[in-house]
Amino acid sequence: MRLQPGQAYFTPSVSVGKTKPYPNVDLAFAHDQQSDENWVIVSDEPTTVQTFAQYRLRFCVEESFLDLKSNGFNLEASKLRDEFALSQLCGVIALPMLFLVLQAVQVVASGKRRQVDAHWE
Repeated sequence: MRLQPGQAYFTPSVSVGKTKPYPNVDLAFAHDQQSDENWVIVSDEPTTVQTFAQYRLRFCVEESFLDLKSNGFNLEASKLRDEFALSQLCGVIALPMLFLVLQAVQVVASGKRRQVDAHWE
């Protein structure tokens, strides 16, 4: 199936899997205009066009948590348990995070995301 930018296709509930099928899932296919990517969502909830917007937001949040916890700043390795110390550390981390987000916005705006995003490798 080849979808045009902005086009989506939804299935009714289906079973997914060959040896041990997972029943009653909805499939959603779309070509995302913003990222120029094909998306496939498998959900146990009914899917709509809004589902893609919800997943886009979720992916942003997940990536941010990954950066904070284990992928970049390794916040968990600090082993801090004191609320004040953690809030201070998060404040220190906020500045480089802001810098990195601003850099990322420039990279995307200049059309160079595929050159630096490991997702494309």
